[in-house]
Amino acid sequence: WIPAFAGMTAKMVRMIHQPGTHYEPKSNGFPPHPAFGHSLPKKEGKTSLFLHDMGFQALTLAYSISILLFLKIKKCNLFPSPFGRGARGEGNTVILFLCCCLCYGLHDSTTHAAANASIQSPPAQRVITLAPHATDLVQAIGGQHRLIAAATHATDDLPSHIMRINTYGGLDRELILQLAPDLVIAWTSGNRPSDLAWLAAQDIPIYHSEPYVLADLADQMRAIGELTGLTATAAQAADDYLRKLQTHCMSLSPTETYLQIWSRPAMSVGGHHWLNDVLRYAGLRNTYAAVQRGIFSVETESLFSKRQILRVSSNQEVQTNPRGIWVPNMGRPSPSILNVIQTLCAARPYSTHQ
Repeated sequence: WIPAFAGMTAKMVRMIHQPGTHYEPKSNGFPPHPAFGHSLPKKEGKTSLFLHDMGFQALTLAYSISILLFLKIKKCNLFPSPFGRGARGEGNTVILFLCCCLCYGLHDSTTHAAANASIQSPPAQRVITLAPHATDLVQAIGGQHRLIAAATHATDDLPSHIMRINTYGGLDRELILQLAPDLVIAWTSGNRPSDLAWLAAQDIPIYHSEPYVLADLADQMRAIGELTGLTATAAQAADDYLRKLQTHCMSLSPTETYLQIWSRPAMSVGGHHWLNDVLRYAGLRNTYAAVQRGIFSVETESLFSKRQILRVSSNQEVQTNPRGIWVPNMGRPSPSILNVIQTLCAARPYSTHQ
């Protein structure tokens, strides 16, 4: 059981230190921002999968130890020792340890296979996107003709035959069943975990889109291209995106920046958010990058101390600040973020505070 325990401990350490997986309170008293996801984003699906996985393996380990103790107390030797005569009871230990390892391995493989069940052989023809950025990803790879429904607040240039579905407050599950999609592209931290669990229970293939850095978008375009049979166009779109992502502002000394999500109450992002990558490519630096959080509320005193630095927001009211830069659609992690980076990079030289 010692190797089994060591393996469980290693898995826990690996999960905790994996970027984007945070064990934080789920709410800080404020409602989720419709564009930026939950107020404290975390990988709901992966965390629940991890807890389920760890629980099964801990239970297997506990049962194995209990059986070994029972056999030891009763002085039973069900299996001959592989180490020869004189090694009483070691046969029980070896056999049960091998069974424990087998259960551990089988469950580990089946659980993670289920987590990647979105990979399917026939190309998807009826795609539903549950977030605006997911719709942008499909459009970027030339898959617009595969869309049958898209989340509200997606781009306005979608054809009229693509149904708009409301994802706030929960999915219309009856409508989803009527549409009969063969692929749903979901936003792990932006959609309700209960809705994602229901889709999985209906055996509807799901691709979970959760970019943590901007380079992830290229990988997701390629993955969606494989699922929809658009591998070549997706690869080209991903390469073009990565090439345009590089800006001359990255080589400049970063300008300290306050990233404003809400003004009342004041909310910003810490170091655990993909918007930090947006600032980095634009030659900027999040003033709250050291805060180990996603989106969080800012104390009045702290905000007052930041009044002289550059301020960036997708809310138009920031334009009233002489050091403010208004950037629309900043909260959408999609290829359209290139326009945001270009806007920030162009406005950056006018900042006087380094």
